[in-house]
Amino acid sequence: MYVGAALINPPNHGERGSRYLPRPRPNRPPPPATKPKPSHLALPPQSNDRIRKILIPDVNEATILLDSGSAINLSGRSPFFTITSRLNDPVDISLAISDPGATIEYIGRLSIPTPSGKMVIDDVYFCKKITGSIISTGRLISSGWKLDHEGVVAKLSDPKGNSFGLDYKNYCWTIKMLIFSAKINKITQIPCLDPFTWHV
Repeated sequence: MYVGAALINPPNHGERGSRYLPRPRPNRPPPPATKPKPSHLALPPQSNDRIRKILIPDVNEATILLDSGSAINLSGRSPFFTITSRLNDPVDISLAISDPGATIEYIGRLSIPTPSGKMVIDDVYFCKKITGSIISTGRLISSGWKLDHEGVVAKLSDPKGNSFGLDYKNYCWTIKMLIFSAKINKITQIPCLDPFTWHV
């Protein structure tokens, strides 16, 4: 029933077996017409009255750490890692994490976009337990790579003589990458039907 302009539900509207149907809300008036923008300024159509979840995975997946304490090159799920083959005999390894045991079944390659070009590192084992990638300094040097540093300023050179910069943060060297491309490639706009509670 209506009292003035306000809608009041009958007292039994929420009871089991009630046949009360709320009156639909009146449609909003259409927005006033606006002058169309030139095509190069026009925004893409908006999906009004819809909620879209944008999935932004952890950017740490793209971190590549140079580690003198690692005996092998390892990578978890990374936008730069590609599996190239399966090992005939899986290898058991120990990690310096809370769950230290892991079995390695795959080997692959890292192709890393850097400001000075693409850095390619072969013989990288896949371990889903780690986040990012760990590159063994000893493995690189034994494969013909060269590490030059003066204080904390450092660079890596591959066997062909191509040089790649390193960043020094938190007492560790990481590969200097084109971070912009790493982050943009990780964002998806896949429609999500998961239930969410939204507070306004």
